[in-house]
Amino acid sequence: MAHVILDLESLKALATKSRLAILKQLQQRRHTASELAKEMGLRVPTVREHLTSLARAQLIQRHDEGHKWKYYSLTTKGRAIVEPQERRFSIALATFIIGALGFVFSISAAITNRIAEDGVQSPELMDAGVRALQATPVLSHNAPSYTFILLSAILFCGVIIISLLGLRRRS
Repeated sequence: MAHVILDLESLKALATKSRLAILKQLQQRRHTASELAKEMGLRVPTVREHLTSLARAQLIQRHDEGHKWKYYSLTTKGRAIVEPQERRFSIALATFIIGALGFVFSISAAITNRIAEDGVQSPELMDAGVRALQATPVLSHNAPSYTFILLSAILFCGVIIISLLGLRRRS
């Protein structure tokens, strides 16, 4: 999502708690002025004044569909003001999960390579290693890396869950 630039009109519109509350109500679904007045405990003319100010700042839009009732909903700019933290959090969480899995995988690979390159120095560990190798069935060198498969599956599930949570919050 693009950055939201707040002009003087937008700042004036956001200067009252009532207008912020209206934006939050409109985040859920579109409302009429009467519905907003009832939910907020304000008079309809007061709510209309707030709606006019928010519309001038292009934070909401009025839908005149030829009916008696005029509905109001958030514009893209208004939605970006009400919901910025959710998107940032989802992106940060996804980035963190990917980074953490990559870190764990690279550390695991580095430790395995170091042991393979340096060998085991202690005679006790060498004997334990030999006994462990004798007790372990022989795998071919072409066997798949289960660590990589497991981490890929976890990453895939994490991305799906984060995407579903993002879609659920938007609707």
